[in-house]
Parts: sequence; C-alpha cells; structure tokens
Amino acid sequence: MKYKKLDNWGVLLSSVCAVHCLLLPILMFAFPAISVFFVGNESLWHQLILFFTLPAVAFALYSTLKIHGQKKPLIYVSVGLAFVILGTFLVHEYIGHEAEPIFVVIGSLLMIRGHLLNKHHCNKCESDHHCPWDHE
Repeated sequence: MKYKKLDNWGVLLSSVCAVHCLLLPILMFAFPAISVFFVGNESLWHQLILFFTLPAVAFALYSTLKIHGQKKPLIYVSVGLAFVILGTFLVHEYIGHEAEPIFVVIGSLLMIRGHLLNKHHCNKCESDHHCPWDHE
C-alpha cells in the first residue's frame, strides 16, 4: 500500500527529530564552536520543517482514516505534533529552554506511535482484502 511508505518516512523523520533534539544540546556543550551555526537559525529551520511536515502528515493520516476508519493514529500524531510545536516555539520562552527537548521528544514518540498504529491498521485493511488502494 502506498501510504505505508509515508508511515515509514514518518517514523524515520520523527526518530531523527527526537535524536536531534537530544543530541544537539550535548554536542553544542561539548563543541561550542558548532553553536555558531545554530544560534539564530534554529527557529527558521523548525518553521521550515513544520511547513512541509504538517500538510504531508495531514494528507497521509486523513487519507488512511477514510480507508480503515481508525481515529487513534490521527489522535496520536495530532497530540504529538502539538507537543512538538509547543516545545519548539513556546516552551523555551515560558518554562525554559531546557524543557524544550522533553516536549519535543514526547511529541516525537507520540508521532512514531501514531504512524506505527496507522501502518498496523493499513496492514489489517490490506489483509482483510477491503483496501481500495493499489498494492505495491
């Protein structure tokens, strides 16, 4: 099913996001010279990623929701995205910069769970032979 590939990409990119969020502060502490490349550009980079991520995630999950009718993947990913957005753009201003990775990692894990659950429902749909999409 073509949408399983999108879920695979979603799991991969959410994992990369979580690892980036956990490792970058450690690397910046260990190698202060690299912080020059990230200070001031971080917010723009995150906005750009979200600009492309939000429509792709919405399209993939809504399309598969019409097929299998399960809302849990959409809920997991939506709540995960909310955590990522809050962590990236608001938490560091109101709670502190050190709380940002916690929110983003929780959001990434919820998004990974949502993509895996969506993939499970798509596999079930495919095995029950009521999937309207072409199989690859």
